[in-house]
Amino acid sequence: MLCSPCSFSLRTLAFFFLSLPVFFQITACGDETRKSHAPANETSEAVIDPELKVYLDEYLADAEAAGVAVPEQKVLELKNLNWTDHISLPIPDEGALLGHCQRRNTDSPDLSKHQRSIEILRPDASGKVGLTHMDDVTLKTIVYHELAHCLHDFSGHLHSKGAALMNARLQPARYLSIDELIRDHFVMLKNRAATPGS
Repeated sequence: MLCSPCSFSLRTLAFFFLSLPVFFQITACGDETRKSHAPANETSEAVIDPELKVYLDEYLADAEAAGVAVPEQKVLELKNLNWTDHISLPIPDEGALLGHCQRRNTDSPDLSKHQRSIEILRPDASGKVGLTHMDDVTLKTIVYHELAHCLHDFSGHLHSKGAALMNARLQPARYLSIDELIRDHFVMLKNRAATPGS
């Protein structure tokens, strides 16, 4: 059904104006796997920012509710989920780097050497990272995206034209239905896990 121009709600208008500056911005998360002799976090304790831990807990609960297994070992390997002021990775000219997942030594037979780390770029005093306003919905989108890289070993990005949390581009649709994006995200992960070689 088509909507007439006068049936736009304030929410629709807000979505339109909020999404304009970030419509073409790239999330450009840095997803990388490294072999290293020096671990990023030499302690066995995880260093997780309390503000970001809320999203980790929600992600694990959402994954369980969707029937998507997050192996306990991978959660134990998550040694860092924190804010950072700088991520030193190449950034596309047209984008902004908002988060980064790093997996270290995950191919080692010695599980004690496995480490997973996530950094989220800290917003400035105005609440922005570049042109992106880091509100709760945007932060949740970025953290969930990076958790999929780190906890599900999701390499690369989806290149579909539709909205998806694992697209390289930050999706304006997050303002219309973050719950739908999250549901579709876990359906995609579940289907991927059920398909050998994916």
